[in-house]
Amino acid sequence: WGFLLTSPILVQYPVYFIAFIIGIALGSVYPDIDSSNNPYGVVSSDDLDEGRGALTAIMGVIASPVKHLTGFIVSKGNREKKETYLKHRMLMHSILGIVLSLGIILAPLNLILYFVGYWNLAFFIGTFGVLVGAFMHLLEDSCTKSGIMYFFPFSKRALRGNILVRTGSTKAGKLFSTIFAVPACAYL
Repeated sequence: WGFLLTSPILVQYPVYFIAFIIGIALGSVYPDIDSSNNPYGVVSSDDLDEGRGALTAIMGVIASPVKHLTGFIVSKGNREKKETYLKHRMLMHSILGIVLSLGIILAPLNLILYFVGYWNLAFFIGTFGVLVGAFMHLLEDSCTKSGIMYFFPFSKRALRGNILVRTGSTKAGKLFSTIFAVPACAYL
């Protein structure tokens, strides 16, 4: 979807295109850092069998301290709440968790690059791509049977697959693909 959406700028602005696509790739796995049993990046065959690949493991290394800081902030220091909040499809699969944790990472990174003289528009576009990728992940996960809680911890009402399209069948998969492909192709 990101590739199709940004393909018109590929020829004229290839650096921005690549920055956005890399950002989307990083952002698309970011919410799943809460599912890694091994946040330190060592990928075992068990991790790969359960769908956790090397990119998720690398993101776990980078983002694990930020994930815990985000949980600490939102739980107001309550250790039990923090542990609950950091379970899979809880805080890191909510708007608050994504915005807060990515803000903790990306805002200082962009500021540091700016002050040392290495910042340029490609970094900002890559940052935007990370946010787009993370929110696309949330949208896709809301199409599953278990859904996600967009407004966690303020609301524990989960948006599930029957809200958008239930995954798990060929018909649903085709409809799901169409939801994302048609707008991207129309943009071309």
